[in-house]
Amino acid sequence: MAIMRFENGVMAQIHDAFTVKHGGHGIEYHGETGSIIARNVMSQMPVGEVLLRNADGEKQIVIEHEGLYVRGVAAFCAAMQGTGQPSATAADGVKSLAGALAVVRACKTGSRQAVPPLNI
Repeated sequence: MAIMRFENGVMAQIHDAFTVKHGGHGIEYHGETGSIIARNVMSQMPVGEVLLRNADGEKQIVIEHEGLYVRGVAAFCAAMQGTGQPSATAADGVKSLAGALAVVRACKTGSRQAVPPLNI
């Protein structure tokens, strides 16, 4: 679990545990005018739902279900053939690792840790 605050003031709360036997999985984005809630979308199975919740109520967003590995392999192949972009770039990987290492340092020290600026 981690809480991150970005330079622009956006806060992210992360709970990453695929080892919880009966835990659900999803992702939520909350803003000033609404929220997007995705349930059961972070698995290898092409299932789940995405909801938009705002002052008008809640409505389901129609999404095209696709297998996680099917999408990832297709993106990789397209990038290798020069006809597309990878799902994540090398710079994305470096930034992700820098964030993860800051979380590790925070866990070890019990204090806030800054992610160093990355000039990639």
